[in-house]
Amino acid sequence: MERIQVVLASPSDLQEERQMIRELVNSLNPLYMKNDICIDLRMWENVTPGMNADGPQGVIDIDLEIPKADLFICLYWKRIGTKLPNEDVAGTEHELNLALDSYHKRRKPDIKAFFKSVSSEEENEDTEKIGAIAKTLQPLGLYTPFE
Repeated sequence: MERIQVVLASPSDLQEERQMIRELVNSLNPLYMKNDICIDLRMWENVTPGMNADGPQGVIDIDLEIPKADLFICLYWKRIGTKLPNEDVAGTEHELNLALDSYHKRRKPDIKAFFKSVSSEEENEDTEKIGAIAKTLQPLGLYTPFE
């Protein structure tokens, strides 16, 4: 059976969208499996807690296997996520950087980055950082806004 590995990365403020993607994959898998194809969706919510020298993100990195993924989906809205203790980025940006590094080395995973619109009342310190991330992705063709 062919396995298509999909990694979904985002901070926790996009639970509804993450659930929609999970439900979509769950609805597609029975159809794909008839053709010996399985979509393997990897999400931080499904990672079994454990010890790692790099902390919780190290455990997540092992389970998500971003460099081996076929597709990497990144979502941002109002939160940047939890800053990592040993890096100057949050978990989602760390995962995006792993995907970008892997893409430059082996042309995989295919990367899709989506940025949910933020109203002026919702803007905060995190949305400025998210805007900076979006700006670096625009020249790469990786910026897609959504409502």
